[in-house]
Amino acid sequence: MSLRFGSGSSPSVGPAAALLLALAACTAPASTEIVASPTDSPPPTSAPSPTATRIATATEAPTPTVPPSPTAPPADLTISPSTLAQLRPLWVLDEPGNPRFESSCQDMACWMQTRIGGYAFSPDGATLAVGICTVDSTENKTNPRHYRYKCPGPAEIRLYDSASGERMQTLSVGDFPISFAFHPGGQFLAAGMAQRSIEIWDLAAEKKVQTLLHSTTRDGVTGLAFSPDGALLVSDGDRLLQLWRWDRGLPAGMIEGASDFVFSPDGERLVTLKWSERGDYVEARFYPLDDLEAFRAFRLDWSKSPSWIRFIPDGSALVALGQFELEWVDPKSGDILLEAESEDVLHQSDMTGYPRLTPLMTGDGRLMVPLSVQTGDGSYLDGPALWDPRAQGAHAWLSSFEDLLFEKGETVFIGFDQATWTLAPGDVYLLGKDYYSGVLWIWGIDPTVPADGVTCLGTCSS
Repeated sequence: MSLRFGSGSSPSVGPAAALLLALAACTAPASTEIVASPTDSPPPTSAPSPTATRIATATEAPTPTVPPSPTAPPADLTISPSTLAQLRPLWVLDEPGNPRFESSCQDMACWMQTRIGGYAFSPDGATLAVGICTVDSTENKTNPRHYRYKCPGPAEIRLYDSASGERMQTLSVGDFPISFAFHPGGQFLAAGMAQRSIEIWDLAAEKKVQTLLHSTTRDGVTGLAFSPDGALLVSDGDRLLQLWRWDRGLPAGMIEGASDFVFSPDGERLVTLKWSERGDYVEARFYPLDDLEAFRAFRLDWSKSPSWIRFIPDGSALVALGQFELEWVDPKSGDILLEAESEDVLHQSDMTGYPRLTPLMTGDGRLMVPLSVQTGDGSYLDGPALWDPRAQGAHAWLSSFEDLLFEKGETVFIGFDQATWTLAPGDVYLLGKDYYSGVLWIWGIDPTVPADGVTCLGTCSS
């Protein structure tokens, strides 16, 4: 069900947070570990819709109680400088029995204090896949370092309507899904598990069509991505990337020591971020998909501590992001095209702060930056900003702490250091996951809310 605020509604709500994704470390694979095992899954289950609260919870009812009713065309509902002040929570997924703080499961034992695992939007942004452990978490004592989350009971994949929270499909899986990737065509979904298996599902047939085994020994499959043409699947775990001809269950290569990776928009290269073992240098490596041995490497500024790499939408630059600084690199020459600090977001404003950068990039090349800043009068404001590093300013929607409180049976506040965020394809939905409780908040543009309230920090382009 959807929450709508009218022009006279109170309070206003503002999301913001840094998306800090960690990828981890590994051993080499053996081809005999690949298993092709198409199996049927039980049909999706249904349950009564929960009682509505001020913010709707995800529901399995055939239709949401309050239908999502954006009156504007979809193109006008994208998150942009002109709609930033209309960003509102649409629905929330708070899995019943979520351990939250009452759980005896500690961080080092589980690495996620929640029944909610991985999540990903479909290529059109209309569907959200979420991994669910149906019982409370327990310590994984089979792992000496106790980093890996363990689901001691049944696990499943749930697919929700992104706008309404209606559950559309449920797939029973063999392990706890902690990462996802949709095939570019939308028909297939790859799920990476806590215990190193990868299940690939045909969503239309509700059938598992392939099982692969990643050579992780500690962290499970923490990342997945299909190539733009859908022919290759990359799995990540223990800082080891493995490439698969997934439809045939065949390995297509591997790359060690990558801390992040991304496909080039033209689909011809896999680009990785690689730190030296001593941490004294870092480089971007460009691997041709038809010959992984023929990679090119460009040095980056290690002092900026890059954690993520992303291409700007037109593919003309690779962006290396740290928490507070970034570099734009020419993917052909390796030349540095631009360097910027997150403080540039506040350029020429009367605010002080050190905004964190995130790898959330909109289709027009802007970065979504969470702000927590002090104004000239000493008060603090928080909220999201859309920053084009090529410009000297950013569009921001800033509110006081009190205005960022909202209810779901109780007062809930997702702070800037308490959540990770994911932007749906097409910049239509923003998903926030609370670090501590694991609750998912899905945000979208509410056209019934006035669009004013966006502040320009510095000099803003349209």
